[in-house]
Amino acid sequence: MKKRLFSVYLPISLAILVGLYVLAKFLGLVGTFRMSSDAMMPAYTPGEFLFVCKWPNLGRNDVVAYYDTSLVIPGHREAKLEMFMGRIVAVGGDRMEMLQGKVFLNGQPSEQDAGLYFFWTLSEADYQANQQRFDSPPLSVRMDSVVFALEGDKAVEIQKHVPLHLFDYPIKRPAGGNPWGASGWTMNNMGPITIPPGFVFILGDHRHNSEDSRLRGLVPESDIFGKVIF
Repeated sequence: MKKRLFSVYLPISLAILVGLYVLAKFLGLVGTFRMSSDAMMPAYTPGEFLFVCKWPNLGRNDVVAYYDTSLVIPGHREAKLEMFMGRIVAVGGDRMEMLQGKVFLNGQPSEQDAGLYFFWTLSEADYQANQQRFDSPPLSVRMDSVVFALEGDKAVEIQKHVPLHLFDYPIKRPAGGNPWGASGWTMNNMGPITIPPGFVFILGDHRHNSEDSRLRGLVPESDIFGKVIF
């Protein structure tokens, strides 16, 4: 009897769940998103399919999928709705700045290094003498410097033995210019700015390989499709 009930109700339950998903997708309440880059490493990997849902009261630290309507570069990106993914680090009313790659809200640090990727450099000589401390080959070798992408805790551990230097470069759009109109701002050091109501500041977890609010500017809340659930 139990086996018969299982064989009858399981397909019905699955059909109901599929039907509800199709209805929610049709109404624009849920969707799927494919991660096309490593901008959210290590939490999300390139090629990973993610489930996105409309979510009330989005806030700091939520990972969201959103439309890129703010940046059109002739010959580089056309005027179209392009979906991106990132983490909300500041919301309307926050006074935000970045110092040495860390986010500060109203003068207080708001996040830990754990779970964030940065590019780090060290001399080739130091690398050759400490290769066993690194889990993968370097991304590149420039002159006598070696470049690595390292997760925060891993970098802290290596820094106890090897002089690592945080990589940095100016905030500059691919076709030139700066969305903030400010000179001297870099991917690690910018601000402070006050986030106006109705906007959020979004960053990728891979801080040196993410085309996020530092390069595109603030994201209107109306451009956010939904929250990444899994």
